[in-house]
Order: sequence, then C-alpha cells, then structure tokens
Amino acid sequence: ALTLNWNNGPLQYVTLTGNVTFTLNGAVDGGYYVIILATGAGSFTATWPAGAIYWPAATAPTITATAARYDIITLRYHAGLGKYLGTFTQDHN
Repeated sequence: ALTLNWNNGPLQYVTLTGNVTFTLNGAVDGGYYVIILATGAGSFTATWPAGAIYWPAATAPTITATAARYDIITLRYHAGLGKYLGTFTQDHN
C-alpha cells in the first residue's frame, strides 16, 4: 500500500518494486496532480482507490509490464463529484 499526499506536492514520483494499492489524500477542488510511475523491474500492478477516479472508457490503466519504462497518470480533482478525472500515457522510455 502507498499513500500519496498532495500536500507534499502535485507531482509524485513512484518507482514500483512490487504490486501497489494507492490511497490519495489532500486533494483540493480543481487540483491538478501528476504521478510518474517508473516500472522498476516490470510486471507490477497498481490498484487505484475504488470509485474515486473516473477513467477514460471507465477503464483504469494497466501498468506497462516492460522494465525501466514510465507511465504518467494525470488527475484533476472535482470536489462537486468527490472524484478525480484521470488520464494516462504509458510506455515512455
């Protein structure tokens, strides 16, 4: 499990060393947050807070399985919805 606290900054860098379940804290209305996921040795999974993020086509990203790559997760918090609007780009090297 890994808690990302946006009070520590809107850009968080995470190197995966195993499967991870994220908790997100400290969002403010209209806040724009970025998570850079380094895939480490590869083949790890990420579990996002249930019901907290609207993903494109209602599908959370599957983390790139190739080692030494980067996935970028972008979140915008909407207090009226009580949710994040999420997008992602993957497999950067």
